[in-house]
Amino acid sequence: RDHYMRSYLGSCDGVLMFYDVTDKASLASLETWNTYIDRCSKTVEKIMIGTKTDSVNPKVVDQIKAKALCRKLNIPHCDCIEASAKTGINVNNAVKIIVTQILEQRRLPELRKIRPFYG
Repeated sequence: RDHYMRSYLGSCDGVLMFYDVTDKASLASLETWNTYIDRCSKTVEKIMIGTKTDSVNPKVVDQIKAKALCRKLNIPHCDCIEASAKTGINVNNAVKIIVTQILEQRRLPELRKIRPFYG
C-alpha cells in the first residue's frame, strides 16, 4: 500500500488536506499526513479544509488553531477554508484555490505548451 501512496503522491500536483471541525484529533492527524506527503513530494501544492461545518455536533476546531497548524506545516494558503460536502458550501472555492495555486506556482508554463487555451 505504501508503494501506491508514494507513487500517487509523487506524481500529483495538489493535495486537499481535510480535517473535521468537530474533532480535534482530525486536525492533529494532518501533521502526520503532511510529513508523509513531504517525503513523497517536495513540490506538491497543499490546502487545508475544515469539513462538517453543517454538523449538529459542536465545533471544537476554530480557525485560529487551524491557521496555526497551517503556518507550522508551511502550507502557503492559510485562509482556513471551511466547507460542507452536505450543503456544498465552499467546496467549489476550495477546488478553485488549489487549482489556482497549481497553475500559478508551477504548472502554468508547462500547461500553456500542452494546452494553449489556459491563461
